[in-house]
Amino acid sequence: MKIVRYVLIVVALAGVSAISYAILHRGIGNSDAELPVASVSKGEFRVTVREVGYLKAKKTISVTTKSGGKITKMLREGTFVKQDEPFLWTETKQIEERIKELEVSAEVAKANLEKTIENNKLQKKLAELTLEQAKKELAHSETLYQDEKEERDRKKRLAEKGLIAEKELVGAEARVRAAALNIEKAKIGLDKVQRQLTTNLKIWATDEQNAEAEYEKNKRELDKKNQELEDSVLKAPTSGIIVYENMWKGSGFEKLQEGDQLWEGQKAAEVPDMSSMLVMAQVNEVDSAMVKEGQVAEIRVVAFPDLLLKGKVTRKATLAEDKSRSRYFWGDRSESAGLRTFDVTVELEKVDPRLREGMTANVIVIADTIPDATYVPLEAVFAGDTGGEKVVFVKKGDRFEKRRIQTGAANDNYVIVTSGVAPGESVALKKPESSVP
Repeated sequence: MKIVRYVLIVVALAGVSAISYAILHRGIGNSDAELPVASVSKGEFRVTVREVGYLKAKKTISVTTKSGGKITKMLREGTFVKQDEPFLWTETKQIEERIKELEVSAEVAKANLEKTIENNKLQKKLAELTLEQAKKELAHSETLYQDEKEERDRKKRLAEKGLIAEKELVGAEARVRAAALNIEKAKIGLDKVQRQLTTNLKIWATDEQNAEAEYEKNKRELDKKNQELEDSVLKAPTSGIIVYENMWKGSGFEKLQEGDQLWEGQKAAEVPDMSSMLVMAQVNEVDSAMVKEGQVAEIRVVAFPDLLLKGKVTRKATLAEDKSRSRYFWGDRSESAGLRTFDVTVELEKVDPRLREGMTANVIVIADTIPDATYVPLEAVFAGDTGGEKVVFVKKGDRFEKRRIQTGAANDNYVIVTSGVAPGESVALKKPESSVP
């Protein structure tokens, strides 16, 4: 019986010794053997800053009313409209009634103008004929005067020779004086006709101007009302989403709706120009020094995760602000309260037609690119035994070797290792329970 007990004790001690030997010489247990590992990589390394933001049109165009009226119809806010597409209608009954009245007045004024022009043409033609007749009468009187004068001179010569009686010469002199008087009468008549024509031409021109002015007045008012009719329909100045304005309604500000009264020059809506878009983001003050204007950025819109967009940082605020906000990374969400952040604006190179203002967008700003770097996952780096020391656990066969490392720049997933590991080695992603120096 004692012999059996002795044998059992020896066997037990041998087992303990074997386990102790395995622990001392193998360095890991079964749990360490199953630890996840990752390879030390070498290649291009991007130093990035991830932030969350929202889409905003680079330019927003206001739509103001050119004429007042009660809203009778409007598209729902948020509707996407194309350029020149109607989105709001106001009451037009009074305008249409006034247009009918003005159309009649304009037709009457036009007819009166045409009648005045035709009548003036006729009167002018008659006046020209009268003038021509007066000129002919003057010319005829001058011809008769010359004939009578020649006849008098002939008879004067005959009288001097005693061939005719003195009585005949006296009659010839009388006819010359009468012919001269007829010339003066003809001149007076011609002058009267000319002055009357000049006066009439002014009167006729004034009549035409008045008739034309009346027609133009009616036409302008008609055109104005037609323009008001056209302006009663608000159209999108550019392709985008309709955003209506608030207006005071006695107890507070509310969005425009059907039945509201609009006034001339009132701002009714805004249409973001979707042809050029920005991402409005905020960067933590810890990362702000890495973000600079001109840097390239990659953007993914939460609503379309497969859509990768390119952009560029166009502005970074010079002053930080205290903000409490949620940060959304690629599927990760963490609360950051009381942060000091800098506003950052990223302009998209190209715009996808599915994008809308206000959509959440994840932004990766590429702060730097290192062409040839050695790096490991962030999960592979652990705090050492002394302050500030960093270590990794390198897999060596069936055990892990603890190594001190020096690190450089990092991004959200990886960190550069400047010394301590070599490309191709495997490092633990969880801290082993045991390791060897």
